[in-house]
Amino acid sequence: MAQVKYYPKRGAFNILQAGSSVVTYDSFMASLSPQIWYKFDEASGNLVNYGSYSGAGVVTGSPTYGVAGSPTGADAIRLSPGSPQYFTMANDASLDVETFTYVVTLRLMSVTVSLGRIYQWEAVGGGNQIFINNDRKGIWTVLKSSGAATLYPAASNQMGASLPCDWVTIVYIHNGTTMTGYCFGESITFKTDTATVGAGTVDAHTGGLIIGNRADEARQIDAIFGGFARYDFAWSLEQAQTLEALLYP
Repeated sequence: MAQVKYYPKRGAFNILQAGSSVVTYDSFMASLSPQIWYKFDEASGNLVNYGSYSGAGVVTGSPTYGVAGSPTGADAIRLSPGSPQYFTMANDASLDVETFTYVVTLRLMSVTVSLGRIYQWEAVGGGNQIFINNDRKGIWTVLKSSGAATLYPAASNQMGASLPCDWVTIVYIHNGTTMTGYCFGESITFKTDTATVGAGTVDAHTGGLIIGNRADEARQIDAIFGGFARYDFAWSLEQAQTLEALLYP
């Protein structure tokens, strides 16, 4: 039986947004200099601009949400309404693997999407990953949009393309440098060593994250990915105990 791990929140993180083109995680990381950093404010519960961070110090800046363009200067997230928007998060390499959270509403593809708490952890295959938990049922999920989900990648090792289903369950798989998101539903088949979804096939052994909106889905996916897909840690000890009871009754 897997153990749900609890990590206290601390540290800072940056948000990366890839514009309308399909880019890989590492190439987009390299395109931002300096990177834009934020921290979670304990008192207000909000994401606070941490300035433009280049690795040597902090430069004060103000976050800007929902405007056209690409991330520049001290802007937090700059979105181009009506065009595909893809984003990821990355921890500074000099920091320990840490857990973060914030609540923010973004305008993506002309659909307003409210993101719940966002967490980050170290994938088995190397690098850091994130997942979203809306805290409604104590199990990983993403909030449904008003239409079909077209905001997450469906091609192997890319940040781009679209998903063929609603936001019922999303599976994130990480290969060490890129993060790929997939729908999980009746039209999707999983194999023992690889996850084949639409046009993309990713080696599941490289580590990943399972987000399920029902306990039976979580157990079903865990039976396939259990042991190397690390999604078993929570924001609080109480939540960890709740998750463990749901995932591993």
